[in-house]
Amino acid sequence: MKKFVCEKVQKDLLERIKNAQHRAEVTYNPEESDAAIKTIGELERAYDDVAGLKASSRNLDLQLAKLPLTQEFKEFAHLVILGYASMPLRKSVLSGPYAKVKGWTNEDILSFCNTLYSDEHIEAFMSPLNCQFFAPKSFKTSTGTCVVYNDFLQKGGVMLLERTYTIVDLVAPASDAVKLMTFDKPYTNKTAIAEAFMHFRAIAALEKEGIIKEAHKLFAQTINGMISEAQDLYSQMSSSLDEDIDMKIKARVLKLVDMVIGLSLSQMEDIHLEDIMNSNIMLKRPNLYWTSYKEVLEDTNAMVKVKSNARW
Repeated sequence: MKKFVCEKVQKDLLERIKNAQHRAEVTYNPEESDAAIKTIGELERAYDDVAGLKASSRNLDLQLAKLPLTQEFKEFAHLVILGYASMPLRKSVLSGPYAKVKGWTNEDILSFCNTLYSDEHIEAFMSPLNCQFFAPKSFKTSTGTCVVYNDFLQKGGVMLLERTYTIVDLVAPASDAVKLMTFDKPYTNKTAIAEAFMHFRAIAALEKEGIIKEAHKLFAQTINGMISEAQDLYSQMSSSLDEDIDMKIKARVLKLVDMVIGLSLSQMEDIHLEDIMNSNIMLKRPNLYWTSYKEVLEDTNAMVKVKSNARW
């Protein structure tokens, strides 16, 4: 069965590649031809993602490593790594699958995400036109249940979601939908912060709907992932982000820092996704428009400590 569903999603992408190639060949419009060629490249990378071909898959996080950093930010990043690396892991949440939830349809997922974004002052934009759903274990990718690519012919992003029939079906697309909003734009710290922000806002929304145990478990596992990443990075990097630091390590550091910032902002009731997307976030500055680096560290450290002492 796994082979069949995996072949189904790959066949779907290959058909889209074929159609884009046809558009590129028959059109007399240079702009349409260019859009078709760019779409083919996106589709091929999406195909590599779902087929588990890591060597050919794009790494959006590496785009973060191109950002020039000030000394203030380097010190902040070091404190993030040091702080999270020193936090204890919650062993009890590291194993065991999420509970299966029956009854959530594809339409329910879209409705949940659109309502969530509406609460964040963003007009609903997810639909069957830009979100396709596939059966469990359709993807071989290890990067998650979502793959988002740019369709330049349709002038919009497309999300491929692998169903798990757990709360991941709601949280993963709620986070990755930010990429649908940033069609044909570079992957920046703003995007990564917004994704983390929506990840934690989605978990909070599920908790409010009474799905408390699974929401707490996902939150705990997310924090554990951040702690594990910080511990691994701490063992590989020096005391600061030196200019000659490996680009992959730098990208991972910035991604983790973005997660910490997104987590902190998600706890602020007067901050919405609209504010993040309309702001000029530059991590080379010693503040983030709404808050300071120091406040981010204090907020997340205190919040994680409180939740770590709670019964998740």
